[in-house]
Amino acid sequence: MFLALEKGYWPHEDDVYNPNLPNFGNRNYGIEEARGTVNWDGSTDAFVDLRLFYTFRKRTEWSKCRWDPSDENIPKFWRISDVSEV
Repeated sequence: MFLALEKGYWPHEDDVYNPNLPNFGNRNYGIEEARGTVNWDGSTDAFVDLRLFYTFRKRTEWSKCRWDPSDENIPKFWRISDVSEV
């Protein structure tokens, strides 16, 4: 409920989200030194793929994106991730 306070695992800089890989591709999952919280103001952690950071969360715990990715009238940065391009 309070993601701002919830700890997750920083993905390795080369990790890319893949739902078919263990821990969705986060190679640092389970390593205590890689655990922390996201800076939600975006100044330092704006490019962290939250799907990798919160790998322990179930798909059903995430809400559906409110922006239709195919709607060209909505700015791309609201529809498409800068990190994963999806």
